[in-house]
Amino acid sequence: MTNIGQGLTHKLLGEKVIAICSNDKKVLTELSVIFKKIGIAPCVFESLEDFWKESLKSKAPTLTVFDIRLMTQGDLILKDHPLVKVGKLPLCFVYSNDTEPLLFSTYEIFNLGLIKISKHTTGQVKAVLKRLNNFNKLNEENIFLKKENDEKFLKLSKRVEELGESDFFTRKLKEICRNLSSDVIGDFSYKKIFENTIKSNFLNKILENQVEFRKNNFFN
Repeated sequence: MTNIGQGLTHKLLGEKVIAICSNDKKVLTELSVIFKKIGIAPCVFESLEDFWKESLKSKAPTLTVFDIRLMTQGDLILKDHPLVKVGKLPLCFVYSNDTEPLLFSTYEIFNLGLIKISKHTTGQVKAVLKRLNNFNKLNEENIFLKKENDEKFLKLSKRVEELGESDFFTRKLKEICRNLSSDVIGDFSYKKIFENTIKSNFLNKILENQVEFRKNNFFN
């Protein structure tokens, strides 16, 4: 078998965990040899039940290589696994000539590819690891973009609120100006003087707020 190389381990997986779920000695031996050549000692589960319990109890593996013969066990069905249902369990499936007819059971499950036990097994494993690496990168980028968009939305919401406050002051200013204009035409009285003084004070307050608002927006 071709040695994938130590560099690939660090580049693609870092310190991640690989699991193999199979009770076929040939499958376990061949896959274990391939992974050990790239510096990974995979965790082995020989039944769906064992894998099910462990994957829910501890952190899910970075990648699980699943023998298609173990996709059901009693009442357990892999596609009903809580992490599989929400697409948070990266999987690939391993099969042979004998088990190829069972491939239909993988169609409803999101996966990173199929590995057929053959003289080309190493190349297939390498291809799956590359897909896993790309998948993880896209997932990280998606998380970053979501965070960035959330921050932009909060900033935009704050700006809309500030602009709404500015519009309120503008409407009040126009209203007072209209009232002052009509009062000039009306009767002169102490009452009018008092009312206009109050309006003038309020007008000054609005103007101060407008200036402060524009100054803050200019520097921010």
